[in-house]
Amino acid sequence: MSSPEGVDLVRESGGVLALNVGGAGLSFVIQLLLARGLGAEQFGLYVLVMSWVFFLVLVSRLGLDALLLRFAAAYRTVGEFGYLRGLIKWVGGVVLGVSSLCAAALLAGVGVLVGSTAAALPSFVVGAALVPLLAILHTNKSILLALGHPVLALVPDQIVRPSLLIVTVVVAGYALGIRLSAAFVMALATGSTLLALAIGIGWLFARLPIQARTFRGQYRVSEWLGVSLSLGVVTVAESVAARSDVMILGFYRAGGDVGVYGAALAVASVLEFLVGAVTFVLAPRFAQPHAHDQPAQVQRLLTRSVVVLLAATVPVAAAIVLFGGDILAIFGKDFTGGHGVLQLIVASQLVVPFTGPMGLVLSMTGHHRSFAVATVVTALANLLLLLVLVSAYGTIGAAAARVGAAVIRGAVLGTIAWLRIGVMPTPFASLLVGRLRGERAS
Repeated sequence: MSSPEGVDLVRESGGVLALNVGGAGLSFVIQLLLARGLGAEQFGLYVLVMSWVFFLVLVSRLGLDALLLRFAAAYRTVGEFGYLRGLIKWVGGVVLGVSSLCAAALLAGVGVLVGSTAAALPSFVVGAALVPLLAILHTNKSILLALGHPVLALVPDQIVRPSLLIVTVVVAGYALGIRLSAAFVMALATGSTLLALAIGIGWLFARLPIQARTFRGQYRVSEWLGVSLSLGVVTVAESVAARSDVMILGFYRAGGDVGVYGAALAVASVLEFLVGAVTFVLAPRFAQPHAHDQPAQVQRLLTRSVVVLLAATVPVAAAIVLFGGDILAIFGKDFTGGHGVLQLIVASQLVVPFTGPMGLVLSMTGHHRSFAVATVVTALANLLLLLVLVSAYGTIGAAAARVGAAVIRGAVLGTIAWLRIGVMPTPFASLLVGRLRGERAS
């Protein structure tokens, strides 16, 4: 008979998966509606501003999400509610302060980022206001998750915010006939985020243990800083790698090119979602065999994960490559020229399925520092490739840099995994590992 804890775990896991699927679907619908309603030029400006917004939101959080997950749950479990209250207040204050500084920096640097500021300035002004709202919304999500409420944690950001944006865009642009612009849509996104944040904060206060509301806050700032700084380096490096292609493309090219590139990213994001869903399930499985010093089991699990990832992604990738032009045509006639860009982006998304979730493997087996160093190095390589290729080749150059960066990252992480753990990231590992280990022994 299943235990209540097991039933709860299954229910919550199913709820989280459903919310992730729903959130991914809503995100795609938003991109489709906006591309058709705005046109390539204004959609490109929207994509560019939102890329800067999400980049600065990630920077603002400084790895504090992982800090909350690590300490808040522990404080609640052992009854240290003073430290729980102190941690929540400290993290919230830091995120609000840093995100406000990031918003100010975005406004100060808008002229450098987009060249001519006349048309883009209103969108960036609204985007700057969105930075602290999203940063606090994501922090609130991490607190609810740490307190053991994963479904409530995801609903405001994954469901409420995109649903409100879809409704307001449809009503304003399609029902009322208001002419959509990037700045107007950014304002709608800000309003949707504000309402989602109010709901999330309300749920947090309702679920926060009563002791955490009544106890006086206690602080271990030096300990929290020590953990968050190392995590923050990885967070910033990963955010640079994830967003830099759109941002650099926006610096060198017109908004129409950014719009086409953004539409291609939206189509290819289904592969990223599939990879994320599989790795979410695999995450805890790598730690156990490593803890028992069973490298062969780690290798077997890694090989199986590669097979599963390939089975999940290759058919979808093939369909996108074959029918990418027709899919992009749904966004509007201005976007059909992005088929070649889409093919390259798909190729970059297939690197992880072919090599396996190597960052996850290193994290789960105790090699966090090696993973952090590799992440920083590959992020810098990504920036260098983008600066060289985007200036010369535009959207094709950005997509090619994305492929090159993914290959470099896979090679670096795979080499570290082989040298540190003795596992190989390839579907043919069973044929190669034994031979290489034999050569080592001889």
